[in-house]
Amino acid sequence: GETVKAESGSMVSMDTSIQLKSALQGGILQGLSRVFLQGEDAFLSCFTAETGSGEILFSSKDLGDLALITVDIGSSWLVPHGGFVCASSGVKISAKYQGSKGMFSQAGLFNLLAEGTGTLVVSSYGAIMPKDLKQGDEYIIDNGHLVAWPSTANYQIITASPQLMSSFMTGEGFACKFTGPGR
Repeated sequence: GETVKAESGSMVSMDTSIQLKSALQGGILQGLSRVFLQGEDAFLSCFTAETGSGEILFSSKDLGDLALITVDIGSSWLVPHGGFVCASSGVKISAKYQGSKGMFSQAGLFNLLAEGTGTLVVSSYGAIMPKDLKQGDEYIIDNGHLVAWPSTANYQIITASPQLMSSFMTGEGFACKFTGPGR
């Protein structure tokens, strides 16, 4: 049967045909990087439909929205701390160092990297509104509201306002400016 990997505690309900096991994906080092670098759990829950088909429901730990992202060969997605819910078995989950972008974007120095083939499910506190950018389009997203973005996305950390004082006096601080093409 098919297997789905999920963040600990994300299962809502499931058929009795589903078997649950824990897995340390990528070995000890990847598991430790998920704990210490991303603030996630070391172990992923693996749900497998042992006897044919079965139904399982997932939810994020916080109130909000879920989005399904198709991950194809040659594409990979970055997800900040707390945004990963689950993924099909063909999606590999690891950590990706973000450098200074991560430090100033509040997304974290390390983000979850999803690559391979399959479906990735992400969550946010509030509604998820995908934004498609054409070549040269620019769009600013508050750094605390990033949900997921292609690892090849072109973005920079900026102050939310051209005036530094305004950025911090309004509580907006830093933001991420993405330049298209991309989603």
